[in-house]
Amino acid sequence: AVVSTQSTGYKALVRPILEYCCLVWSPRQISDIQALEAIQRTLTSKIKGMTGLNYWERLEQLGLMSLSRRRDRYCLIHTWKIYRKIVPNDVGLDFMENERLGDQLRTPRFRHWADLKRANQLSASFWGRAPSLWNKLPPERTKTIELSHNGDMVCAEVVTHAAAVDQG
Repeated sequence: AVVSTQSTGYKALVRPILEYCCLVWSPRQISDIQALEAIQRTLTSKIKGMTGLNYWERLEQLGLMSLSRRRDRYCLIHTWKIYRKIVPNDVGLDFMENERLGDQLRTPRFRHWADLKRANQLSASFWGRAPSLWNKLPPERTKTIELSHNGDMVCAEVVTHAAAVDQG
């Protein structure tokens, strides 16, 4: 009961602050990502019954994902909503059909040298990350991903697959 209460407190009070507008400001520097994960790492280590477990074991025991994985998940969910025309495509994502690869997102191109200066900043934003994550999905998944009624849940295996391809 104590673990449940502490975990619920973290999920309700701390994690929303760490994830606020994460599609907009998603950190790109390793030090920033590690600083955010350190907060979750520290708080999960203070939950009773989690002593002696490493960070990843604690996350598994508590049913949590790393904050980085959650940001990727949010990015895929929003991209899917744009793809299905549930929300407007106000960021100008360009989907293209490909028989072999499935529906792919065209990676934004920078046409002017001034745009290249911003390329590093934009690569960590939703506009820059969405094509990378979406295009890592298996071709059959881009058409068959289904969300729950309120749009909050995407198949965990899709996010896991995208992360595994990214690491491998």
